[in-house]
Amino acid sequence: MDPQLSAVGIILYVEPEKVNDAVAFYKAAFDAVEANDPYFAAQVIIGGTVYLIEYHEDPSDLTGSATTVGVADVAATVQKAVSAGAVEEELDEFAPTYAGQHIVKLRDPFGYVWYICEGKSLAKLQ
Repeated sequence: MDPQLSAVGIILYVEPEKVNDAVAFYKAAFDAVEANDPYFAAQVIIGGTVYLIEYHEDPSDLTGSATTVGVADVAATVQKAVSAGAVEEELDEFAPTYAGQHIVKLRDPFGYVWYICEGKSLAKLQ
């Protein structure tokens, strides 16, 4: 790891009028904690990872990415996220695999993909 690297933040682009909706969704779905960042429209922290929410007139023209979230209770987290507005989707060839672990693919209201899996699965990535 580069000794100059002090932090990593993932940028989520949303339409300007949806920034507050995005913050509300991530708080409701993933218990995100809102933080203050003077350089971005908003910032939330989910499971220790910083997500910077920024304006973009047409986020659909940006290249996509996916986030894998390890949780203690997959079913409860999926239910909570769906109640907040996420949609469960079929797993595809891009889904992470962890030897029989329960994984669910969600798409949030802003078009981002989230793979929800058992927390112990992420330890295999280290």
